[in-house]
Order: sequence, then C-alpha cells, then structure tokens
Amino acid sequence: MWRKGKPIIFLQEAVQQVYRLQIWCVFSQIRSVLLFAALLLLIYAALLANRAVAASRLLHNHMLSSVLRAPLTFFETTPGGRILNRFSRDIETVDTVLPELMDSWLLSAFDVLATIAVLLYSTPIFLAVAIPLAVLYYFAQVAVLLLLLFFFFLFLLLLLLFFFFFFFVLVLFVLLHLLLVLLLILIPIIIIIIRPHCVYQSLDTE
Repeated sequence: MWRKGKPIIFLQEAVQQVYRLQIWCVFSQIRSVLLFAALLLLIYAALLANRAVAASRLLHNHMLSSVLRAPLTFFETTPGGRILNRFSRDIETVDTVLPELMDSWLLSAFDVLATIAVLLYSTPIFLAVAIPLAVLYYFAQVAVLLLLLFFFFLFLLLLLLFFFFFFFVLVLFVLLHLLLVLLLILIPIIIIIIRPHCVYQSLDTE
C-alpha cells in the first residue's frame, strides 16, 4: 500500500505471505520428488517384469529343448506329471520368488543407505568411526572366511590321513595274516621234508 507517495509495509502480512510462499514451494518440491519417485518406480516395475518374462521364456525354452532331446528311456522311467510339475515349479520360481527376493533385497539396501545418510547428516563425526569399522568388518569377514577354509582343508587332510592310516593298517593286517597262513602251511611241509633226511643220517651213523 502507498500513502502520500510512500510505501507502507505491514510486517505481519509480509511474514504471512512469505510463509505461504514457503509452504507452496515445499509442497511443489514434495510433489516433484513424489512424481520422480513414481516415475522411477514405474520404470523399475516395467524393467523387472520384462526381464522376468525374458528369463522365464529362456528357461522354458532350454528346458523344453533338453526334454525333447532326451532319449526314450527317460520318458519310460519318468512320468509325464513329474516333468510337468518340474516345468511349472521352475517357472513359478522365476516368475514369483525371484522378483520378491529382488524387492526385499532392494528395500534392505535402501534402508541401510538411508540410515547411513541420516546418521552422517545428523552426526558427521560418525564418518570418522564408520570407515574404520567398515574396514575392520571387511577384514573380519575375509579372516573368518579364510579361517573356515583353513579348518575345512585341515579336516579334509585329517580325514585323508585317517583313511590312509586305516588302509595301511588293513593292508598290514592282511599281509601278516597271509604270512601266518603260509607259515602254518610251510612248517609241516618242511618238517615232512627234513625228518626223513634226519632219519637217514642217523641210520648211516649206526
């Protein structure tokens, strides 16, 4: 308003106008963000559906090609219902289970990223603690994996040593048994062969 050639500014009305403009700008930004998120969600759903259908088609074609090229003995030993159930189960897994797993994985990943972003925004000093913790966690995972692999190979080595020792003891036992049997067979033969010779020698001496 102008009075006598000079502008008159009412502070309360100016504050209200600025407040309304801020609310309108915030709502406009929220609407833009929501529209962008809806567009991204639409693109994601379309790509996921398209790729799921392509994966199902590819899996079905490979399965059908393998079944059609199978020998006749396969169809004689495998019922048709089992083949049909296998087709339907695998296609159902690709069509329903994998998209659900993908959705849950993406939700978990975005939840983790949002939590980290909020923590970094609210307490920037968290970054100084998060980086060493992430490095330690990575090396701990690698160390645990290496430790598990070490114990696994150690278990395999001990198992192989046990089997070799058991095989060696078994072979040794069989050889000793055969040696004992041979001795039991050869001793009477040797006695039978040597005894007449000893008798002949005694007669000659007389």
